[in-house]
Amino acid sequence: MKKILLSIILLSTVNSYAQLTIEEIKDDKNYGWFQHFEAIGRYGGIMAHHDEMQDLTKEPFQALELRVGWQTYGEDDFHQKLDYPTYGIGAYTSWFHSEGIGNPSAIFGFIDFPMLRGKNNSRFNTSLGVGLSYAFNNYDEIENPDNIAIGSKVNVYFSLGLNYQWNIGERWAIKPGINFSHFSNSSTIVPNLGLNMLDASVGVQYRFNPIKRFTKNKYPEYEPAINPTFIESVPDPIWKKHNWYFRAGGGVRQTDNTGDTFYGVALATVAYQYQVNYIYKIGGGVDLMYDASNPNRYWGSKGEIAPKNSAYTAGINVSNTLVVGRLELELQVGYYVWIQYEYDMNIYLRPGFRYFITDNLFAMVSFKTEYIGQAQYVEYGLGFNIF
Repeated sequence: MKKILLSIILLSTVNSYAQLTIEEIKDDKNYGWFQHFEAIGRYGGIMAHHDEMQDLTKEPFQALELRVGWQTYGEDDFHQKLDYPTYGIGAYTSWFHSEGIGNPSAIFGFIDFPMLRGKNNSRFNTSLGVGLSYAFNNYDEIENPDNIAIGSKVNVYFSLGLNYQWNIGERWAIKPGINFSHFSNSSTIVPNLGLNMLDASVGVQYRFNPIKRFTKNKYPEYEPAINPTFIESVPDPIWKKHNWYFRAGGGVRQTDNTGDTFYGVALATVAYQYQVNYIYKIGGGVDLMYDASNPNRYWGSKGEIAPKNSAYTAGINVSNTLVVGRLELELQVGYYVWIQYEYDMNIYLRPGFRYFITDNLFAMVSFKTEYIGQAQYVEYGLGFNIF
């Protein structure tokens, strides 16, 4: 079935290009797709953010990434407002030299946001990657008690880096950089201290335009552009600056290393957002949260009886949101206004993202944390714009 669908797509693509004349093709400076392959080598170390992690590994780690990406050129307003980012998918593999950890790999999506451009379109980029990681030697009380950082075979992979893209001619670039990366399952399965890594990297990029495959038979003399001509236009005004939305989600978590008990968690939020410009929103809202582990963690472990509704907490939040088309990347900072147990710090964080399936309906994934960074659980859910 997949082969049939792929054949239909390719045939329709070839047919649409076959209907164009060579003059029409040459008039379109951005004809085709502006893609690149990239190979990145990484060398770095684990940041032991807990004392008990010091003995996990004392050796540097090495990693290799392979990426395929697409260069935007201004078809959509947000491309221009974000200074024409690149995006794509990648594969990561590593060598940690630790029997306790293993050699984790990952599949992820990425987006590179240009910051400063220089000659020959060379530039500094902020690179963001999110995906799923696997191939861990995860914690086991008997077979692998040394890995106190990761309790699950599949985890979230997150990376944030800075690189300089030094373009050498039309097709090639060298990309030195530094990068922070993180493996975690947000306490869905414990232990989950997580792995934080810092590395230096060098990448090699090769750019190409695959449209030549479709034009070489009919117009063999045509050579497509390898790099796009950026479109600069005056975008339409933002009509909807004020927005209220509702979201609800849930998940599961563990609280100890036995692996025997999972607790349900849930979230409901009503919030307001103000769209400052095409790529940025600020806002605030009210959170009602449910964590079925609360009664046992804070009262049952002491042999005490938990008060009524002790699984519930409530808070208020402020948010900052980056808008990338239908995708929104959000960081919320919350403050507990109703909580029934003793808590060292009343602040919680909720980084996450949501994708708009329609203009008003979105899917969401968020990561609830305590103590400004201690992961609690992952929330999956849906939401919609109220008005």
